[in-house]
This record gives sequence, C-alpha cells and structure tokens, in this order.
Amino acid sequence: MSTPVGSGFRSSSQQHQVHNVYKDPQSGLEFQMRPDQTLAPLVEDMNKVPEGMAVVMLHYGDQDGEMTPQPVTCVEDTVYIPRNSKRAISMGHLDVLLGCVENKAFQPRVGAQMVSFEKNRFNLQILKLPKAVSQDLKTNLEQTHVQAEKQRVEIA
Repeated sequence: MSTPVGSGFRSSSQQHQVHNVYKDPQSGLEFQMRPDQTLAPLVEDMNKVPEGMAVVMLHYGDQDGEMTPQPVTCVEDTVYIPRNSKRAISMGHLDVLLGCVENKAFQPRVGAQMVSFEKNRFNLQILKLPKAVSQDLKTNLEQTHVQAEKQRVEIA
C-alpha cells in the first residue's frame, strides 16, 4: 500500500524510515520534508505574533498542487506555508506572495471584446500586518495595501 506524499509516494515499508513528515490536520495528507526545509510558524494567539511578521492564511485551491504546503522564497530564505492555518511570515515573503499574479480574461457579453484583469495566484488572506515602526516599513505597508486591494486580496 502506498501513501501519497507531496509529489511522490512512499511505500508502507518506507513509512517508518521517514522522520521529517508534516501531516495536514484537515486533509490528513502527509508531506515528506527534507531536514533543511522549515514551515512558517503557526500562530495560535494573534497578540503574540513575532515583531515584523505578517499573519496570513493560504487557502486550499482546486488543483492537486494547491493542497500541499506552498514554498515561498525571499532572497535565499525558503519557508513552506501550510494551507488553511494562520501562519507568520516576513514582509519579504508576503511581498513575494503578492507578486504572484495571473492575468485572467472574460467576455462581458457575446460579441464584446475580452476584458483582462490581474488576479492573485494564491487564495490568500492577510490576517494581520506588522506595526509600522520605521519609515521604510510604513512605505512598504502602504505599497502592500495598495497591491492587495488591486488584486482583491482580503486584509482583515
């Protein structure tokens, strides 16, 4: 019997050999991770978020790949963001997520020209942004708000 793990399968004989496995609590799926891969920290109390971190919830998608933790790389720091849970990420990682856009198009009525719009690639919800303590962070937060509103990303 094989168990799906990330992009591959583990045989039942290999299951006891794997030590670094993340099990999604909602779907029950297990994902094998290398020891150097890290998950974004889980946020249980919104009042105890590490300073300078944003809290996001990355929802499940329609495709198989949108069920697994999403890797996000900023400079050389990669974190994996599990789906459907509150996770703390840096502003750099949030900027990367907001920078992932798709161009969609629809036809408002038969015979009319197609209308295109930008849509965020991920079903993302920003639950909390860090407090702006420096001028650079204030500017970055303002740009994040504008970009999120443009892509219709909900900011709580």
